[in-house]
Amino acid sequence: MTQQTTILMTGGGGIGMAEIYRRFRQRYRIFFADADISAISPLIDDTCKRSIPLASHPDFTEALAALCDELAVDLLVPCVDEELMQAYHIASLTERTRLFLPQASFTETVMHKKHLIDLLKNAGLAVPQTYFADDKNNLSTMHFPAIIKPVHGRGSRHVYKIMRAEQIASYLDLFDFKPEEVIIQEFIPGDEYTVFVSADSQGALHSVVPVKVGLKKGVTLRAHISDDQDVIAYCQDIHDSFSPSSVYNVQLMKTPEGNILPFEINPRISTTFVLPTFEGYDPFDVFLNGRKGNLFFPERKAGLRRYWQNDIYFS
Repeated sequence: MTQQTTILMTGGGGIGMAEIYRRFRQRYRIFFADADISAISPLIDDTCKRSIPLASHPDFTEALAALCDELAVDLLVPCVDEELMQAYHIASLTERTRLFLPQASFTETVMHKKHLIDLLKNAGLAVPQTYFADDKNNLSTMHFPAIIKPVHGRGSRHVYKIMRAEQIASYLDLFDFKPEEVIIQEFIPGDEYTVFVSADSQGALHSVVPVKVGLKKGVTLRAHISDDQDVIAYCQDIHDSFSPSSVYNVQLMKTPEGNILPFEINPRISTTFVLPTFEGYDPFDVFLNGRKGNLFFPERKAGLRRYWQNDIYFS
């Protein structure tokens, strides 16, 4: 009997992990780790849960590397931004573990929101106007309202729409940011998409699945798969330019005029990862073994609705 591939996912308390467990528990030996193990869904069996330190803890890399060796992990899937750059070192410390992330240089660049825009612009791709908070020359010509946000961040934290340039200083004071830690980006009206892009370990593209966002509050709460060819073509251009391996997520806007403008790339799985996998796509198998045939696209356009649930227990 062929031994099952062992997968360890961090950020196990994140939204969508229970669906990933349900989808892949028969196919893989799969574990979920979190600094707060009680945050992991009760729908996931307790034997599949593990506790790890926060990414900011000095023992994080050694502890996660030791867990990978203990569980004989074949594929480590980091799902928390603060862990990503450390994960490359963790993989080098383990005996057998491969890392389900794009190349380190791509990950480091796209996690910095200004460097991401520069990278795409230099590749000849359309991008929104984006400047550091102290770039007075360029900001003097920018139209407001605009979006202000940190160069590093996730979950829409500290992301605001400002109506005039004078509000930049107030934002910096309020959150104690330095100007080089903050960008001002043009406000883009239109439809928001979060796009699932999947490749094998050599960077060969295997799937591009746009997901049109209906409601978002930090994470996507309402969304459905779209076959928008303009969005697909833009993301294919990104991939052709850089050939990242594994899975990443492109967040972009499509304007009423049909222009495609990205504002973030998350070099990891996103909370809408569950939609392509629900339609039968297995990005882990693609990464490990490749896939023959045309690009995968779901036959059905599945939608996503998320709700709160209560877990009542006795202490």
